[in-house]
Amino acid sequence: MRRTTGLIPLCLALWLAAPALARDLVELPAGRVYSVKVDADARTLWIALAAPPGGILDGLDVGQKPIDVGLGDWHDNSLREAFSATLSESAPGQHPGISLEVQLAKLPQPGTYDVQLSLRQGQEQQFLKLQVLVPEARLRAQATPLVERVIGLLNGVEDTPGLFTLSETSGRSRVTNLSIQPVTAATSGDTTLTGHLRFDTAPGTPPVPVVIPPGGSADIRYTVSGDFPVGTAKGTVELLSPQLQTPLTVTYEVRTRRTVLWVPLLLVLGLLTGYLLRTWLKYQVELNEKRVAAEALRLKLEEERRLRPDPIYLASLAEVDAPLAQLQTLDVKGLSEQLPQVEQRFEAARAEFDKRQAEAQARLAEAEQLLSVAWSLPPSTQEAMGKAREALGASRKLLESNSVAAADQQLKSQLASLAQELREKLRTWRGAVDTQLARFDDAPLPLREEDQKTLSTQIEHLHDALRRIPLDAAQLELRAVLSGAHDARTMLLNTEPQLRAQLLRILYGVRDVFDAGGVPLGGLEQELQEWSRPRNGTVEDELAWLIDRSRPLERVLKQVTVGRLGGPPDEAARGLIDQRRYVDLAALVVQHQQAEAQRGSPVLESFSEPFGVPHDTPPPAAGIALPTVPAIPLVSFPESPRGLLGALPEALSRLLERVRQPAAPVSPAVGHALAFKALLRARAARTFIAGIGILAVGYFLFAGKFTGTAQDMAAVFVWGFTIDVSVDALVDVLSKGLKQA
Repeated sequence: MRRTTGLIPLCLALWLAAPALARDLVELPAGRVYSVKVDADARTLWIALAAPPGGILDGLDVGQKPIDVGLGDWHDNSLREAFSATLSESAPGQHPGISLEVQLAKLPQPGTYDVQLSLRQGQEQQFLKLQVLVPEARLRAQATPLVERVIGLLNGVEDTPGLFTLSETSGRSRVTNLSIQPVTAATSGDTTLTGHLRFDTAPGTPPVPVVIPPGGSADIRYTVSGDFPVGTAKGTVELLSPQLQTPLTVTYEVRTRRTVLWVPLLLVLGLLTGYLLRTWLKYQVELNEKRVAAEALRLKLEEERRLRPDPIYLASLAEVDAPLAQLQTLDVKGLSEQLPQVEQRFEAARAEFDKRQAEAQARLAEAEQLLSVAWSLPPSTQEAMGKAREALGASRKLLESNSVAAADQQLKSQLASLAQELREKLRTWRGAVDTQLARFDDAPLPLREEDQKTLSTQIEHLHDALRRIPLDAAQLELRAVLSGAHDARTMLLNTEPQLRAQLLRILYGVRDVFDAGGVPLGGLEQELQEWSRPRNGTVEDELAWLIDRSRPLERVLKQVTVGRLGGPPDEAARGLIDQRRYVDLAALVVQHQQAEAQRGSPVLESFSEPFGVPHDTPPPAAGIALPTVPAIPLVSFPESPRGLLGALPEALSRLLERVRQPAAPVSPAVGHALAFKALLRARAARTFIAGIGILAVGYFLFAGKFTGTAQDMAAVFVWGFTIDVSVDALVDVLSKGLKQA
């Protein structure tokens, strides 16, 4: 029941409306969809009307404003204000139609607008629905906006405005009322910036907004605003316009750099800093080299004190220490002046020590050589000589330990003690020998007169040799004493065999005469046994024995020969006895005995010469020449046990120093001043030339790529700084290499 009651009003309404819906007042021959070209602020569309079958167009009326305008689901009264409709009645030759004026500037965006118009004809009404298509503009950017910014020396920024070309590519819509909206903030690396890109969309005075016609293009000037640091910054903006359905996204780039005037300025600053630092470093290097040399000299002095504990040398080193302690407080000039003087003092002290050491070494070597000579000396002095040779070892050890003064003093003391001991022993020996020789003068030996004279002359020479031994001087000359004692004892060694030979010749001559004549020896046998004993004593003992046996020998010879005569000696026998011609006397005895034994037998006429010398008669002793002492070379002691490899660097260093020495010697003050001036001129010229080259090369390298960032400025500065130091170091190395070559 309720459903039936509800349908009755609906059916009634449909019946009442049926006459109106049943018939359209007009028809649209061109259809309901119309497109407008957006090339002005307003465009008018012509909508042709046609009468439906059985209808007429007279009496039509259209509302000026549409009943409704919608853009999709958007229906707003502001949209109605953009459309105005006017009915044009029919005229001869023209169909009636509606002029629909579209205010394009009032439309918010392109799109398809649904426009509903109201038509009336009398009591009849028709709602005419139209679709107005407002095309979308399409923009295309010709290139990415690039802004070049240059920061001057005084931080003034100079921007180079650019032109951004935009083209409309659809050909159906213009572009007006452009606006810019940042999409992403400008960034430089990881840093977000406050600056942004700005388009001048209304240039001129008064400003005229930029309008891009359909299919046309326009150049839009753009600049940046805000802060952009040195470097490259990138950002993204959107270009908005009522004619754009989708905003145009534009990525821009801002390159900010400092002026290239910073390049030569930084290079000059780097060069200046490098020059100052290099000069300061060179000064510090030179200063520290001098100080190191002074410290090395001080350490060398300490080493010298440890290795050479010689009092005189230590006193000389103490004089070097006083100025050396003050060198560490001086500057380069003071060190250059004072250090060579201190080194000269040290070298002088060392040279004086080496000289004394060489002299002491020579004296020690001479003493060792002197005491090592096979001197012919009395036995009493041989033991003293041996002890003296052993005692020289202590002096040698002191000298090897570089105690020159102690070694020299001990050597002198040892030699003086030896000389004093030799003085006493040689005086005793000389007195004993003189006493023995004096016995020859007191009682002549049983020798012939000519033999006696020869022996006396030789003994006199021996006396002279003994007297020539310089034992009476206040300070004995050891070599002269040893040489004199050697000469005297050598002469004594020659005299004793000759004396023995003379006496044996007499004894053996008598024996041979008796043996030849058949005369019995009698008392000569015991004497022959005495004289045939071996010699087992010293020459002094043998000389004493000869002197002691010479007196009994003469007595025995007289007894034997005179006893064999058989009676008192006649005048001939007495003459032979007076002349001590015992061999001839023995011959006379044999003659007498043979005359008595054999009457008429030939008588021996003369025995002026001995029958012969027996084989065991000792030959005359040869003279012993004084040995010559060879020249003793100086022995040099090494400074330290470094060896050849340790001394090689020092030798090379000294060789290089000699090569670097000037050819013409000048005074130190003048030479230093001239060298300093020449050094300043050379450095100035070198720095000037190197500076020009560095500036040119640096400008060429950095001018095109220089942006002015902290890294770039540091790179230019460091390049100028290091290249100056490098060029200076290279020049120094080359100059030193040429000098050494």
